[in-house]
Order: sequence, then C-alpha cells, then structure tokens
Amino acid sequence: MSSCLRATGCILTLAFLVPVLAGCSSGYKVTGKLQNNGAPITVSDKGMVLMTFLPMEKPGTVYPVTVEKDGSFVVGNGPEGTGPTRGKYRVTVTVVDPYKDAKGQPGTDKLGGKFSDNSSPIVREVTGNEEIIIDVSKPGG
Repeated sequence: MSSCLRATGCILTLAFLVPVLAGCSSGYKVTGKLQNNGAPITVSDKGMVLMTFLPMEKPGTVYPVTVEKDGSFVVGNGPEGTGPTRGKYRVTVTVVDPYKDAKGQPGTDKLGGKFSDNSSPIVREVTGNEEIIIDVSKPGG
C-alpha cells in the first residue's frame, strides 16, 4: 500500500510541476500592430523600425520585435526562441527612415526619441498569447 501511495504522490507532484516548469521556461506568442493615429507606421525600403520589449518587474531578457512594412509585429525569439513571459514591459520604438543618409551617417528618429529608451511612456502587460495594439499617438493605451 505504501508503494501505491508513493507512486500516486509522484504522479501528483509531476502533474503539478510540469505546467509550472513549462511556464518558467517558455513565453507567449505576442503579435500586434504599431500605429500612429490609428494608421500603420510604415517606412521606405531604406528605413527601419527598431522596437523592443523591456521587462519592468524583474530585469531579464530584452525581447526584440520584428516589425513588418505594414506595421504588424511579432515579439520574441529570446534565448530559447520564445516570446515574453507574463508581466509588464516598457516598449521602445525608434523609426529611422532612411536608416543611413547619403553620407553613410545614421538617420534621425522620426519620433524624436520620445519612445527610444528606458523613459518610453509605452507600457504593456503580457498575460498570454495575444495581440497588442501600440499607437504612439496614445502611448498609455
């Protein structure tokens, strides 16, 4: 009887730990749209949108964001190819178009640097696999 209880205890422990451990190591698939006044932020073939999700609650992985030409984006590809985990993130956005000028010098941020570092007012909470709309004309939401 004790071996049966031990086996049951092991199964229950594993049943509890597997989802918990899986939540620790993997993130969510977060997609979205980057907009300005409700319209997609777009750049020319010579431009670039740089965007990141920076964890606010505990320092950790910085999640790069791939922004497509139509303003749609995917957050992720951290160290294990995962997206962000549950929590609050400061979102940085820099729009450079052209990325380099005719002299090879870096272009200027078309958003004036308002969203380009740790002082960006854009904060979003990741709660699961979801779509997030970020409109730089309404950084709070």
